[in-house]
Amino acid sequence: EAMTNRAAFQYADSWGFRPLRDQLAAMMAADGIETSGEHLIITQGAQQGIDLTARLMLNPGDGLVVEAPTYLGALAAFNQYEPTYYEVRMQADGMDLVALKKILMTHRVKMIYTVPDFQNPTGAVMSLEKRRALVRLANQFDVLILEDGPYRFLRYEGPTLPPVKAFDTEGRVVFLGSMSKILSPSLRLGWLIADPEIMAGIEALKGAADVESSALIQRAVSQYLSRVDFPAHLAQLCKTYRQKRDVMLDALH
Repeated sequence: EAMTNRAAFQYADSWGFRPLRDQLAAMMAADGIETSGEHLIITQGAQQGIDLTARLMLNPGDGLVVEAPTYLGALAAFNQYEPTYYEVRMQADGMDLVALKKILMTHRVKMIYTVPDFQNPTGAVMSLEKRRALVRLANQFDVLILEDGPYRFLRYEGPTLPPVKAFDTEGRVVFLGSMSKILSPSLRLGWLIADPEIMAGIEALKGAADVESSALIQRAVSQYLSRVDFPAHLAQLCKTYRQKRDVMLDALH
């Protein structure tokens, strides 16, 4: 055990601590994404996942579809790679797929960035039908989907919808998860799930960017997940946040 503990203070690998990867993969499998630890890489928050995917996929001028409005941090990451942006307006049930299809038919698009669950900043949730249709469009027009899911586990009411990645039949959806909203932002611990072809490129870029995420933090989170009833923790979070939301809504009224 002393040797295992010592390993926490040494270099490991770009992929991340394997037991933690397996735990997160099991969590995502229960959430609808058929995956395993070998298809999951640990990142510095989901933010690094956005950056690495953009760095891998985007050359200057490449078409990138984003929701209007969207998460500013994602735009900051994308801007470095000088894409051509195409905005698709948000509706109550997610992005306007009629407008998206027009863009895909008339422009060359490399990637679609979406926050399907409690979208930042609108709070909209993409409907089940739109999730399926989005994957169909991506297949039809040979486009990658970057699914940013940091808020998935913070649902206050209504049934949970499967991630877009759950409908991925051709390995073209990259899923990003994060501990920032469900454990602590300062951990800087996120994860990325992708198919092997994409993952090979992501892993190489991760090694070049920062060698690896903190082995110490990863082991701490892994221990936490193995000792704590995490679903109960999430349920408590949702209860607390639901109450805060209701207080805010009452105040607004």
